[in-house]
Amino acid sequence: MQQNEWPPGTAVTLQRLAARLASSTPVAGDPSTPLFSNTPNPSIGTAGGTVGGRGTSSALGSLEIGFDYLRPFWSSRDFTLVVPAANAASFPLLGNMGNVDNQFALAPRVNYKYDVSSDFAIKASGTFLNLTGSLNDNITANNGSVGLLTATSTLTIIAANLPEITTRFAYADFFANSPCYCPFLDALTVDLGIGTRYSSLSQAYTGDLSNTVPAGKNETSRNSTQSFTGVGLTTSLDFNLPFREQPNGEMWNLFTTVRGSILVGDNQKASSLSVDIAGVPGVPASLNQTRTEYMPVAELESGVEWTHYFGDVNNPNTLPALFTVRVGVSGQFWGDAGPLSAGSPQGFRVSNLYLVGAHVMVGIAH
Repeated sequence: MQQNEWPPGTAVTLQRLAARLASSTPVAGDPSTPLFSNTPNPSIGTAGGTVGGRGTSSALGSLEIGFDYLRPFWSSRDFTLVVPAANAASFPLLGNMGNVDNQFALAPRVNYKYDVSSDFAIKASGTFLNLTGSLNDNITANNGSVGLLTATSTLTIIAANLPEITTRFAYADFFANSPCYCPFLDALTVDLGIGTRYSSLSQAYTGDLSNTVPAGKNETSRNSTQSFTGVGLTTSLDFNLPFREQPNGEMWNLFTTVRGSILVGDNQKASSLSVDIAGVPGVPASLNQTRTEYMPVAELESGVEWTHYFGDVNNPNTLPALFTVRVGVSGQFWGDAGPLSAGSPQGFRVSNLYLVGAHVMVGIAH
């Protein structure tokens, strides 16, 4: 056999090897796809992804802007009473008003969220609440006596959660094999977040009342202030349950967000009262308190969310923009955030602040 000749049967062996290689599966990818290709990888951020319909290619994140329409309530209302109960008889005109502070206000809010992955995100949010109110009443009785009431109040709250780390859990992953499994909640997702929070709260109230009486004029004035600035930790649970989805990318969801925070800072309170009765020496009263304390804060939001994709949701290479609208109710609790009230039984007892109202947010994600 010459050196440049193949051994017998080599041609058949090469044919069999070539056929086997042609029928084998490539190392990676689809068997029908060449091992090396210029075709780009498909988008991972299309509608129907793992993070609210968004994939990790949502480079710009989501931005929400809206407001809360809130009204304040306090567990102790004494500081909004112009006249102490013991002196009410000396002010027959307007002295029986039980409350002179019923104000609503819009609180602007901004939320930002960036999805690092399908199960991990970074959030930042902030809100600014400024309530101001005034009341002026003037009444003249049949005997000619005059009652004049003037009251002003302010309440300002600034809150910033930055940064906040969140992770997502699916109801089906935890309860699919549980006896208490509910099919209606199969699509429920829960975002658990933890982060840092800064908050400042300040409020002030002034009420002045005068009554003309046969002996002259009776006058009373009450002033209460509070200032708190603190930092601390915040945690949140965001429940989202889709209940209606349309082929055009429109979806309706039920949402509930629960947030709890604990803040530490200086809480300064002061209150003064003066009551001057005609012919009787006046006896002023005052309360002052400054101390470092822990302030608990709890927040709740619940309502309906409408979402809609803008763009070609069927094109895997295009990431559509997601538009959202949230409408619901909201409530807040601020522990020991009620002002003191000199000349009342309140003393240095704890007084809490409650805020109740409506919630509206509009957002865009891309």
